[in-house]
Amino acid sequence: MFGAVAFTTIRRLTKTEPSERITFYYMALSIPLAAFPLASNWQMPTLIEWGLLLLIGGVAIIYQMFLSRAYRHAKAVKVGTLLYSSVAFAYLFDYILGNTVLPYTAFIGIALIVVGSIVALRDQKQT
Repeated sequence: MFGAVAFTTIRRLTKTEPSERITFYYMALSIPLAAFPLASNWQMPTLIEWGLLLLIGGVAIIYQMFLSRAYRHAKAVKVGTLLYSSVAFAYLFDYILGNTVLPYTAFIGIALIVVGSIVALRDQKQT
């Protein structure tokens, strides 16, 4: 639900705000929201973990900047379709890199994402 609100808001903000400001707003709202569950189970990261957290944060900022720019140049349906495909890629990477056996429900979910994306994009071409 929060993702849908965030993506809709980002799409609307791209009409009036630069990507850098949208990313700042997103971080300014997300950090306090994430702090509540984090505070209840905090463990001090090691030096290596701090480095990994900084790397993840840097990649997240770059991702958010590109996402803001994508919404400026494409319809939300097209961008959203690509975002949902990340779930399928995550499952596949987990299978390949983690040697994890995927349940049949994962394959059903991947198929639903692919079919839903095709339907959504086809409907956009017709309108």
